[in-house]
Amino acid sequence: MPIVSVTKDPEALTMTVVAEFATTVERVMQAVMFVDKADKNELLADLFADSDLTRTLVFSRTKHGANRITEFLGKIGVSSAALHGNKSQAARQRALAAFSEGSVRALVATDIAARGIDVDGVSHVINFDLPNEPESYVHRIGRTARAGREGVALSFCMRDEFDYLRDIERLIQEPLPVLVDQPFHAEGIASDYRAGVRGSVKQGGRTGGGRNGGGGGRGRSGGGGGGGRSGGGGGGGN
Repeated sequence: MPIVSVTKDPEALTMTVVAEFATTVERVMQAVMFVDKADKNELLADLFADSDLTRTLVFSRTKHGANRITEFLGKIGVSSAALHGNKSQAARQRALAAFSEGSVRALVATDIAARGIDVDGVSHVINFDLPNEPESYVHRIGRTARAGREGVALSFCMRDEFDYLRDIERLIQEPLPVLVDQPFHAEGIASDYRAGVRGSVKQGGRTGGGRNGGGGGRGRSGGGGGGGRSGGGGGGGN
């Protein structure tokens, strides 16, 4: 997918990104998953328990976060590779080759390092961290649903990411469906988002969601707010 070049005209940039989104959205099932910070790894593990996640891009906002996610995936038996600016060119090429060839199931990347990735057959994009620039969301989800295929884009959202999610929805001019049919759904966080609570509110423990609060079922397929875990109707790192 072509990367939008830097421009001094914000309106022109927005129009370009919205047009890019419009060409992708019909083939990508998108959903946001409200989750407590303490449950993010377990939610990721729960998603990867689904064999439908074959070639999956996982996005982290930071390099260190990408390393931590890759380490966690290894511990639960999911083959993965990290792609970020601290990796040598040779290491980045090896990671991309392994992902393209299917020898690793997941590629964990930051936004800057992911620029120029052109891999067919990406089944899922998981935004483990929401991007702090809404345009990056459009670029991220555009990595799937290529060559006429369909894809899935799932975005985790914690309380302190509300502003990022609002910026994304403002840019794409539509709300993201909320996937509640997952075992770590944090209804307290979801309710606060709907109520317009600002994202600067500090996250403090479980808030009416997570493992014991409003999790819904554990179906694996489907779409929209009541869909399955891996088929939901669903920054600036370096």
